[in-house]
Amino acid sequence: AGGAGGAGTEDFDLELLRAANLTEGLSLASSEATFGYGWIATTTRYGDADQSSCGGMNTAALVAGTDYYSVASSQAMQSDFLWGASCCYCGKSASNCESNGVAPMGCFSCAKGRFLQRRPYVGGDLGGFASTEIRIVVSDVCPGDSTGWCQGQPGDLNRFGVRNHFDFSVPPPGVNNNFFVFTPEACSPELVQRMSGSERKCFR
Repeated sequence: AGGAGGAGTEDFDLELLRAANLTEGLSLASSEATFGYGWIATTTRYGDADQSSCGGMNTAALVAGTDYYSVASSQAMQSDFLWGASCCYCGKSASNCESNGVAPMGCFSCAKGRFLQRRPYVGGDLGGFASTEIRIVVSDVCPGDSTGWCQGQPGDLNRFGVRNHFDFSVPPPGVNNNFFVFTPEACSPELVQRMSGSERKCFR
């Protein structure tokens, strides 16, 4: 699976930073910051997996020769797991995710979107894009971490005040934790075929 991941002056400064990030994240989520797309997410990178949580897929092989990028979506975006487990195998989006401000991006789902210039720590021109439009496919999960990037349950906010998160296997060049605006869409027929064996393992 993907994974982003006392008292004193330094701790106090860190809390101030987290509070500032939370305020900015809430502003992003509640403003017109999605630029015509349906949702906004924070992003990280984690590398490829030989056996992902979505039916044991090889994430590099899944997207090889296509224009897709493989991602692990946060646990909150795919919180309905096989066998009723709390995490982390073969996750589907929960029925209440959208009503809690969370995009339905479980295993084997796809989306189109663009990276923004803005990053949580650095800021930047919110009105500018950092990439052309790309396509993504969910092949893994980023387990919930209440102190970090990946949300655990629909409606949870991460440390940056955002309800959605993608952990990219290999993001586009020049991208480093940039915010990502996106809209779910159907996966290509080729990708559907490539995922069919793993999907049968999950939802037979």
